[in-house]
Amino acid sequence: MGYQIELPVRPQQTRRQLRRSGFDSRDTATSELRHARGLLELADGDTNLAAQIGDLRG
Repeated sequence: MGYQIELPVRPQQTRRQLRRSGFDSRDTATSELRHARGLLELADGDTNLAAQIGDLRG
């Protein structure tokens, strides 16, 4: 099981994705995906901060 999420990009960057796989169950993958989304939501619309968070996750 795995997941994929689009990460925020900085100006002049191309599309970025975070992909993770190898989870034992769908529930575990879903939980990890929710966690990644939650971290990105902390940026609260600040695109620079969202990109920084994406850098840490990617």
